[in-house]
Amino acid sequence: MDIIVDTRESSETLIDELIYQGLDFTRAGLKEGDIYFPEDDVVIERKTAEDFVASFLGDSIRLFSQCERLTQHKTAIVIIEGNIYDTRSSVAVHSIIGAVSAVVAGYGISVFPVPDTRAFAMAIRFISDRLENGEDIFHSRTRHKSDAGTKKEILTCVKGVGLKRATGILDRAGGSLRYIIRGPNPKKKVDDDFVKLRIPGNIFSEMARIFEWGE
Repeated sequence: MDIIVDTRESSETLIDELIYQGLDFTRAGLKEGDIYFPEDDVVIERKTAEDFVASFLGDSIRLFSQCERLTQHKTAIVIIEGNIYDTRSSVAVHSIIGAVSAVVAGYGISVFPVPDTRAFAMAIRFISDRLENGEDIFHSRTRHKSDAGTKKEILTCVKGVGLKRATGILDRAGGSLRYIIRGPNPKKKVDDDFVKLRIPGNIFSEMARIFEWGE
């Protein structure tokens, strides 16, 4: 069973734990995720609880663009180390729930919580064994549309956007969160269709940074 661990994964503890689990792997640069099973096109994104929360709030919001890239693979899994509700951050519980719901319901990505790095390595061993035996690792491999409530919760992760404003933007976008996340057409100097969303300038700039428009 071929396993590739991203060279950007610098945790010596993780590498030691993967070896302890008896896993044979190679190191290589991955475009998406931290661990990849090429034969089955399974990509795994590893995040600590702190990383997960920081990925959709603050100055390093990348969760949704990461999910968009992960869905290019047959199966995508996000494994979170630690308790996302106990990170000493000021993030509201509803925002965390909205983010997790978006990953699962909006992108069809499985979320697998584990307590620590050792348990993460055990999870990789579990996934490797099941793939080698030709078994499914998770039943849901399809992408689903997130419901209206989840979409609104995602937009409230943007500074300055409350539920009322999120509702208005979504209504003007025809209910399509993906249209908003993808941003204006980069081939157009002014995307008139996107202008119709009437997003205030300061929030437009924040969305451009959060959703990585133009990158």
